[in-house]
Amino acid sequence: MKIHKRLITAMAAAVLTAALAVPAFAAGPTFRDVPASHWAYTAIEKAAGNGMVAGVGDGKYDPNGAITGGQLLAMLTRHFCPEDIETDPIVLSQAGHSGRWYSGNLYAALKHGYLDGIDPTEIDLDAPCTREQMVTILYNVAGRPATNASALAQFNDRGQVAAYAVNGFSWAVSNKVVSGTSNTTLSPRGTATRAQVAVILIRYLENVEGVQFPDVNGGATQPVEPTPTPTKPDASSSQNSDGTTNAAYVNSLCDVGKSNDYPTTGDASSPNANGFYTKANVDISGAKLQYDVIPYVNAFLAKHPDRIEANKDFQPWNTTMHWVTTDEQEEYTLLRAKEAYSYFEHKRPDGTGILSGENLYRGGSVAEYVIKAWEGSSGHASTMLNAGYVNKTTCVASCGDVWVMTIWGDVNYTAVIKYAPNNYISTWGK
Repeated sequence: MKIHKRLITAMAAAVLTAALAVPAFAAGPTFRDVPASHWAYTAIEKAAGNGMVAGVGDGKYDPNGAITGGQLLAMLTRHFCPEDIETDPIVLSQAGHSGRWYSGNLYAALKHGYLDGIDPTEIDLDAPCTREQMVTILYNVAGRPATNASALAQFNDRGQVAAYAVNGFSWAVSNKVVSGTSNTTLSPRGTATRAQVAVILIRYLENVEGVQFPDVNGGATQPVEPTPTPTKPDASSSQNSDGTTNAAYVNSLCDVGKSNDYPTTGDASSPNANGFYTKANVDISGAKLQYDVIPYVNAFLAKHPDRIEANKDFQPWNTTMHWVTTDEQEEYTLLRAKEAYSYFEHKRPDGTGILSGENLYRGGSVAEYVIKAWEGSSGHASTMLNAGYVNKTTCVASCGDVWVMTIWGDVNYTAVIKYAPNNYISTWGK
């Protein structure tokens, strides 16, 4: 996927021509709510001066206002691929994109891969766009060039970046498209504001595409965005009345889709940064628990009723999958999903062994499809049959298009509790 270079060239030429005729933008601010002292003044003036952004009325820009995903796509497609913005209602209806004011822009954005890598369930185009979504979309506009995650080393909150957005943020930082909300914070899940969008678009055009804009009188040349004040949930709500871990509390911290319908407890006396009662300190951002697999696993097990009789004197077996019961097992499975997204092996990224039985799959977003794929592979199907043992439990999680199923016996259960303080790292298989 490539952006329209001829459009960028034309834009650059127009800007350069303007620069020859007008050495600087007008002395006074364009918007009365964006004075020269505003951190994003220079970028907003450049963007507004070239028709990339507009005000909201009454002479204001609303720099702190949120921008939705649809608005961002509209802005990008109008500049980078206007000829592909579809206006035919029949075409839009057939493509399933009708009914939104930005339907034509969405059509063009999908055609050029602007949303590649973002799970449709992870983005609501009518809701405020997050910084990691914005950066990922712009990374796609740039053609998804090679990058190195080490570029994020200086940011203390890099572990909060969703797996799908790591390359985008790495590229953006390396090319000075993003400098962070401070020298040590990216605020990946913070809402992208209209000021941030202007800054990031101008940085992209200047630092990546080489566009030269006329000088702007006044304003900061290296804007540093204000750091948002994080809101921490009340830890007193971290457990349900029966002592199990509260799913709402966990989801408020790491949004893994945990459900109280499948209760778990942990070995720690207090919750960790993910809201689980474990002694681990691991990054599971971007991973999701996948309870939707349960009926499809049960349907698979039901195809093998002969195993009930075959195992009656060995280990009881039935056609019902048993979800895990501990925080450690869920947290570990979420961690494995995130690890496998970047390191698709039945090993930990550091080469150590895994703690459970395991199936991996890449390339799906629907539970039924993933289970059928495992069912169609003899090795994976054999592993999945273990989910029927009464004394074993199972957990499934995904990260992007990567899915992991973990299956636990008594030995595995003991190990995950033992190695939680070491972030689930053992010396098995190294």
